[in-house]
Amino acid sequence: MVALRVPRAVQRHAPGADYAAHPPVLVNSVPKSGTHLLHAVAASLPGVRDYHSFVASVPPVVHRPRTEAAITARLRRIAPGELLRGHLWHSAAAAEQLGRSNVVHLLVIRDPRDVIVSEAHYLAEMAPWHSLHRAFADRPHLGDRVTLAIEGLRSKGARWYPSVAQRLAPYLGWMAAPGVHTFRYEELIGEHRLDAVGRVVTAFASASEAPLDLEAVAARAAAAVDERRPHTFRKGGAGGWRSVFTPEHKDLFKLRAGDLLVALGYEEDDLW
Repeated sequence: MVALRVPRAVQRHAPGADYAAHPPVLVNSVPKSGTHLLHAVAASLPGVRDYHSFVASVPPVVHRPRTEAAITARLRRIAPGELLRGHLWHSAAAAEQLGRSNVVHLLVIRDPRDVIVSEAHYLAEMAPWHSLHRAFADRPHLGDRVTLAIEGLRSKGARWYPSVAQRLAPYLGWMAAPGVHTFRYEELIGEHRLDAVGRVVTAFASASEAPLDLEAVAARAAAAVDERRPHTFRKGGAGGWRSVFTPEHKDLFKLRAGDLLVALGYEEDDLW
């Protein structure tokens, strides 16, 4: 990653024409929503270069929100053709800066109930460096961790971890923002995944002034998503929450999440 800083630093001072010919690509998501899967598709696009860049409104190590000024400053450093991942909240300033750099913004969302279960596993078992690891690891039972992931931490400590609705709400503005292409994790692993891949390629082609062989690009992108899909299924896939949520978890989620599932298009009402 250190070795990549020099070429990236040179590229980010390129003229505006370079951004038109080689649009950057941002794969944005709520944590545990399929970032790696969509990133694999985006990495197959022609001319993109992965500098292992990551932009997060709430950095995982300290887990405190960054200021809008800090986020905007980070987005100004995006280079032509750069592929980056992020957990980036919606804001007018961020949207404006991404537009200035001709960024192809790919947003992936996932059923928040599956996000909860994935987060409960990940923070307890796979992220010892995360500031929330101890809070989850100290709860040996998955059900207790799921409860924590729904309710959040109520303490006024340095860590920012409110209820599930408060954690996901800052992303909702992107779904209605111009130029943002929204994908569902469930479609990326399901039978309609090739349609989703085609939308990625179309979004990139519409932002790029360089000539593209769309069939060849689509074939590479389809191979990328199929290569990653078996790994995704082994990690839980879609709908895994049904075998984990107890009736108490369902009631608690409805209480804390409000109309979140309806806003994201996963339910029509709260009668699930």
